[in-house]
This record gives sequence, C-alpha cells and structure tokens, in this order.
Amino acid sequence: MTMEEKKALSESLEKKLGCSLSTLAELLRESTIYLDAKPISTPDNSAKCEREERNRITSVLHNLGIPANLLGYTYLTEAILIFVQESEIPHNMSRELYPKIAKKYNTTSTRIDRTIRYAIEVAWRHEDNKLAEEIFSHTIFFNKCNPTNRQFIAMLSEYLRSHSTI
Repeated sequence: MTMEEKKALSESLEKKLGCSLSTLAELLRESTIYLDAKPISTPDNSAKCEREERNRITSVLHNLGIPANLLGYTYLTEAILIFVQESEIPHNMSRELYPKIAKKYNTTSTRIDRTIRYAIEVAWRHEDNKLAEEIFSHTIFFNKCNPTNRQFIAMLSEYLRSHSTI
C-alpha cells in the first residue's frame, strides 16, 4: 500500500469514526489495560454461583415435599432465586415478579400465581415436616392455613439468606 493510499484510508476511517486514529489507538490501549485488570471469567463465576444457589433452593423445595414435576416447583425456584439475589423485594408480585418469570417461561402471570399457590398447598399437606416447622413455625399461619405466595417466597428466601454458605 502506498503512502497516499494509507493517508486516504486513514482520512476515510477518521471521517467515519468521528475521531482521529491516534485517539482511537489511545482508547484501545486504555480499554486493553482495563480489560487486563478485570477478570474476564466473571460471567462464568456468576453463572456458577447462580447454579449453586438454584441447587440450594431446589433442595429445600424438595425437602418441603414439593415434587419437581409440578410447574409451581420451577416457578417457585425462579421466584426465590430473584428474591435471594435482589436486595429489594418486589412489593407487588403480580406486577413485578410474576411477569418476569412469565416472560422467561412464555406463560402468563396468572398461571405463575396459580401454580405457585398449588405447589405451596402440596407442601403444606405434608405432616411432620421438620424443615417447614423450622422455617415457618414462628409465624401466625403455621398451624392455621397455607401461607400466601408472597409469605412463602419471602420466608424461604430469608431462610436461604440466613443459612448461606458464603
């Protein structure tokens, strides 16, 4: 490539990019330094942490007597995972939490609500469930009636946070 061709190419690139090639080179150097300083495996680490958290949740749900073949089991796992990971708990589950889960699983918020409620009813039917007693015994509804979806998810999330291995 001749000097004139290089100059024409350089001017063309500068015009398209809106900055000089020397500025672009400086930005690339800075971004390379930044990337070198930050671990690039962070997404893998967060995926691993999410898998471990999901395993803890499914283990607790299983021990509460909720069978994995229920759709509510899957949706409860998602809801609890969101509750555990986020510092702020959604105030209106039907407007904030359920649509998020429904979008992921290509269903409706109403179905999410109904299947979670049914899964909780199944868990509540199990007698002599020591884990349920440990998690929910200090609440007013433990011996009287099923907890609401919000109560169940919030209490289970708090239990998982307080029994975190980290």
